[in-house]
Formats: sequence, structure tokens, C-alpha cells
Amino acid sequence: MKKIAKNYFAKIMLAFAFVLAVSFAHGKDVNAATVSVSQVSASDTSAKIQWNTVSGAAGYKITLYNSSKTVAVKTETESASYTYEYFSGLTSGTSYIAKVEAYSTKVNYSTYTGLLGSAEIEVVTAPSLSSGTNYNVSSIASGKTTLSYSAVSGANRYRAEYYSTSDTSNKLSAYSDSDSLTVSDLTTNQEYSCRVYAQRVSSTGFVAESSYSMSLNTDKVTNSYICGLPSLQGSLDYTFYSASKKINLGMTENTVTANGYEFKLYDGNKKIKSFSESSRYGKTFSSKYASKNKVYKAVVRAYTYDSTGKKYYTKAKTFYCSKNCDVTKVTSKSKKITAKWTKISGADRYVVYAVKGNKNGSYKKVATVKGSKSSVTFSKLGKSKLTKGKTYYIYVMAQKKVNGKYVNVSDDYYCYKVKVK
Repeated sequence: MKKIAKNYFAKIMLAFAFVLAVSFAHGKDVNAATVSVSQVSASDTSAKIQWNTVSGAAGYKITLYNSSKTVAVKTETESASYTYEYFSGLTSGTSYIAKVEAYSTKVNYSTYTGLLGSAEIEVVTAPSLSSGTNYNVSSIASGKTTLSYSAVSGANRYRAEYYSTSDTSNKLSAYSDSDSLTVSDLTTNQEYSCRVYAQRVSSTGFVAESSYSMSLNTDKVTNSYICGLPSLQGSLDYTFYSASKKINLGMTENTVTANGYEFKLYDGNKKIKSFSESSRYGKTFSSKYASKNKVYKAVVRAYTYDSTGKKYYTKAKTFYCSKNCDVTKVTSKSKKITAKWTKISGADRYVVYAVKGNKNGSYKKVATVKGSKSSVTFSKLGKSKLTKGKTYYIYVMAQKKVNGKYVNVSDDYYCYKVKVK
């Protein structure tokens, strides 16, 4: 019995040795995982794949199938020294299946035997996007804007590449798998250059992107940049023309990303005039109220357009304005000056300024009086008493208390000259 067992064991070892010998004679026996294939480039009509060198392989058979793997688009055979294949003449925005098979024996140029392993992957081409294709701005909000476009054949994702016009080196991207895309984290009052690309992304994550991009449709917008909702900048620039009874309203500073401004002028709670202006310099209009000595309220907001011409408004700001507070009479007696001015209805106080000798010199505040007053008498300029025989210039600024702070409401001032007696 022991002798039989030994013979049996010897036969088993002999069979195992034969299997090993056959295996090494034909190269390492590998499964499909040994061949690793990846896509490395693509255009709208071509694709390139590469794979690893398989130990013991005499060559490779490369087949490109349609997406359902029912038809072979192309079959090539390559020697062991080749580890890549370039396919041309393909359809844009299309998925294919590429299969690479490694063989241990080369029969002739086109025939190999002894399969060592194989692998296949999805191969994609870039969607075709013609030059001049546009996207639209379909919504604007604070810090973001939404872009819309027509679906591109073969695309399963879209990429917006954008960068601030003040920092062209910092390019950002946003993605969407639908026909609209939201670009976020936009700095307020900053313009962004933006282009949209169509992509086809494979199951392995390879991205085939269109060589051309979409640019902004400028049919109803004034420039080629996108932006989030603007923030109103600057203060109200206003001028009252008493003789012609006209008022000019504008803004002192341009809100870069705004397409225009909306102005509303009120006498108390009654709206006098409302208008939109595409220039920051405002608009002059006639009004029977322009000649009155009173404080008016102006409400201003900036706006920008989407691609349909719809306006998106900033938060409105309220300003107060009036005619200049004219000094009507100045007298001097006993080294004192008494100034009188036109009272401005709605003013909460008046601040009186004066300068000695030079009309264009540095004025100092000499008095502050309540809004119910229309005159003041003073004897000092700063810490110094007024000098007899010297000339002084005086002007008065009307102010209104807004949110606990006094703000000037006069658009200008009139200087009155007097010699101290």
C-alpha cells in the first residue's frame, strides 16, 4: 500500500510539472485584467488609446466596435513593440468600444494565436461645435448667473470656462449635464470673460471636449462679458436749474457691470418723476418743483440685462437733494458778521463756513444752527477773532439727518463776500 501511494504522488507531481512547463513555454497565462487600456486623446473625428506591455505577447489585435458591439468599425494587428492605436474618420460625439487582445504566437502579419488576455473600454469622440455658436444669459442673481444654450448632439456634459477681466490667469470652470449652467462665486461689480464647451465623457472618466466654444449672445446686451447682480456704487450727482425749472440726476461713480440706472424723484411721498438712463451721467428733465426751496428724495437703483432684455435690479439706495442754500445777505458790525440765507424746507440744520481773504482757500466751520433758523452771527474764525478791514467769504450748507447722521443735501453753494467793520 505504501508503494502504491508513492507512485500516485509521483504521477501527480509529474502532471503539475508538465502544466508549468507548458505555461512558461507559451508565456505567462493571464486573464483579462492583465491588459489595461486607456483613452489618451480625442477630437471630433479621431481617438487614441494606449495599453500596457503584456509579458510574453508577440503582438496585439485591436478592434473598434460600435457602441452596441454589433459591428466592428475597424480591426488592426500590431507587433509587441506597439502599445497605442490611433483611430481616424470617426463620428463626432459618439461612443465606441475598443478591445485589445494580447497573443503569444505570431502566425503572420495579421494572424496571432495563443490568447494571453484582453480588455475593452468605452472610447468617445468630441461633440462638434461650429464657430459662432452662442449661449445666452438666462438669469442673474447676486454672485452668480445662469447660462443657457441649445443641446449639442453627442454631448453629455458642458463646461463653462470663465475668468475675471482683472485676473486673466486664474481660469475657473463650472459644469452641467443639461442645457443650462450656473456660474457661481462671481465677485460683485466684476466682469468675467466666459466660454462654454461641449463635452462627451466616457464611463472611465475620459473627457472629449469640443475644439470650438460658445460665446455670449450680444444681440440685447452691451458687451461680451457675464457678471452677477451689480451693487450700486457712488452717490447721487444732482443739479437744480432754478431759471429753467430743470433738474439733472445722475451718479458720481460708474457701476461697471450695470447697463443703466433707474431714478425716481419724490416730493415727500409724492413721486414727481421716474426714468431709466443707460448712462451713469443721468438725465435732465423739467419739473415745476425744481424752483422750490425744499429737500427732495431720490431713489436710485442700477440694472443689468439678460439675453432677452429682461432687467435685473440692484438694491435701491435713497438720497436727499435740494437747491443750493443761497446766502442772500451778509452784514458786518462791531467785528461781527451776520449772514442770512434762503431756508430749505425739510433741512434739519445748516452749517456755516467762512474763509479769510482767499475765496478758494480752506474754509472753516463757524456755526451750526437748527433747520428752523435762516441767519447766524459770528465773531471768530476758528480760534481767531475777525479782523477789522479784512474780507471774508461765507457759504451755507443745508443738511438732513438720515439714519442718525447728517448728510449734505445742497447740490452746490453760493459764496458771499463781506468786509469786516
